[in-house]
Amino acid sequence: MFIKSCYSAWILFLSGILITPNVHADAERLESLLKMDINELMELPVLMPSRTLERQFDATSAIYVITQEDIRRSGLNRIPELLRLVPGLSVNRLDNNTWAVAARSTVTRLNNSMLVLLDGRTLYNPLFGGVYWDVQDVFLEDIDRIEVIRGPGGSLWGANAVNGIINIITKSAKKTAFTTVNAGIGKGEKKYDTGIRVGDEINSRLSGRVYAKKYKTDQGEYLDNVESTNSGFFTPGTDAHDDGKNKQSGFRLDWNLSESSSVSFIGDTYDGEFNNIRTAMPNENTVKANGSNLIVKWNKHPSDNSTASLQFYIDHTKRKDIIFEEERKIYDLDFQHSLTLPSNEFTWGVGVRYAEDETQRNPVYGAFELNPADYNDTLLSAFIQDRISIVDSKLVLTFGTKFEENEFTGGEIQPSARLLWKIDPSRTVWTSLTRAVRTPTRADRHAQLNFGGPPISISDPNAQAESVIATELGYRSQTNPNTLLDLATFNHNYSDPNTGTFRLGRTYGFEINLNYKIANNWRTETSYTWHKGYRINSDIIETNTGLTNTILNLRSLYDINGNWELDTFITYKESHESANVFLEDYIRVDIRLGWNPYTYSRTSLTVTNIFDQKHAEVADSTRVNTTIGRGVFLSTSYDIY
Repeated sequence: MFIKSCYSAWILFLSGILITPNVHADAERLESLLKMDINELMELPVLMPSRTLERQFDATSAIYVITQEDIRRSGLNRIPELLRLVPGLSVNRLDNNTWAVAARSTVTRLNNSMLVLLDGRTLYNPLFGGVYWDVQDVFLEDIDRIEVIRGPGGSLWGANAVNGIINIITKSAKKTAFTTVNAGIGKGEKKYDTGIRVGDEINSRLSGRVYAKKYKTDQGEYLDNVESTNSGFFTPGTDAHDDGKNKQSGFRLDWNLSESSSVSFIGDTYDGEFNNIRTAMPNENTVKANGSNLIVKWNKHPSDNSTASLQFYIDHTKRKDIIFEEERKIYDLDFQHSLTLPSNEFTWGVGVRYAEDETQRNPVYGAFELNPADYNDTLLSAFIQDRISIVDSKLVLTFGTKFEENEFTGGEIQPSARLLWKIDPSRTVWTSLTRAVRTPTRADRHAQLNFGGPPISISDPNAQAESVIATELGYRSQTNPNTLLDLATFNHNYSDPNTGTFRLGRTYGFEINLNYKIANNWRTETSYTWHKGYRINSDIIETNTGLTNTILNLRSLYDINGNWELDTFITYKESHESANVFLEDYIRVDIRLGWNPYTYSRTSLTVTNIFDQKHAEVADSTRVNTTIGRGVFLSTSYDIY
């Protein structure tokens, strides 16, 4: 019934598009038609599957790329919200500041089996695992692409890349050598969002940019204790304490030292306050978070068949709420070298990461603490990979492994073998066998409760690494110039040597994505995700894994003419259980109307969740989830050359 309704809504909006009158303007036409070309999608370069640039069409992973054009035409302005576009990814908002993002696994607020990077800097939090999505922000116009892999990637990217990897890649400073000003106002999700980026090509070898931005989110509403983890402290239907604000600034400097070498400097700093509500506490909670980081990248091309890179970054973060606070410093050094020979490409690398943290519980409201409160640890790593072309390059075999030495579990090995069969230029088949691990966090080993008496341990001081053995099979084809099909199937078998009530046992399923160009000015994208699995509850097998079993996405990108655009995104998500709360299925419809009178001027009106006043998407045992309601946002952006 819901799927039928979803398709009905899809047809309704497409019909509305067709009868929309053309609006004539004398302004300069955008190049959006070229960006809708299916061939452009085939040739998208990706980095994540092999740590070297290759065609997305030839990748031996289930990968999806969100381009800058996708970002602009979505009308969305938060990174986790943009991830809703990705097939096979389950994106759920807990409140107006908190998300749970998962691939092929249980949907949780701090997903500890997905690795997230920004320009190569790891965003994964080693204290609790997962990512604090509220503080992950950039100047959106500076994003080049977001690469998302569903499935493991530990053989190249290391521990915690168990069920997926997300890499946000920003543009070079040379591509943003102009000024961009944007501003937006709204209701329901964001109240306002404003920013400015100033870029310049200083000379033929040196380019740079700086940016500053600020935003504030709106409030949702409290739900009852059937749809949420509200324990009766807060009245359903009243404004929730879940708004937030953040200000951020940063820079990038790209310097070509010579024809064969370059160095980049990238830095950001942020300061935010994000409100949320802890379960079983009548107190409203404000999280104060701030941080800064600096990345230095050096690239060298000593010859046509050899490349080398060296990256170093420092990341300093602070986070404080009503019961707990932490301060963390991370120093990371990574080296990589690739050598291309006539029939194979050999890549290897080494790395070292040093992290130190200081934690403290609030003696008035907090019982949770870590013992020891402060901790330093070092991670050593190395990887090798060889990609071999055989049978006239129609078969490509890739094998490699990652070696890591960590403070908690010692040595970990994560091997993989992948095979690509190029049937012809428009059809490929790939398969893989991979092992990946999730290493214990500080909370897994050092967490305890302190009520003023003897502390009570709630962790396992001998916790070991969890692992997955994953098999995947994929197929891509461009049967005609206007159609692009991407299919991936998977089977993940998990092994957890630790004691505990719930352990994930197995997940399996498939993900389909179809791009179809109806006309030169109209492209659609349809994706279907089906996931199943089981978990072990006190040695009893349960079919409930917290997975969202079925997700259907329908997307339309329509150019009314060179100046006006009408874009639609529809999501159907099947009902599922989360934190002992049953969440009903729902349909979300987003509509964006864009007006681009000049290539340097863009205005859009976006309405999200237009047909649903409120629904719940995910629950968490430590937070009170609030309504996901209708959102309206009017934004404009202007370039100055």
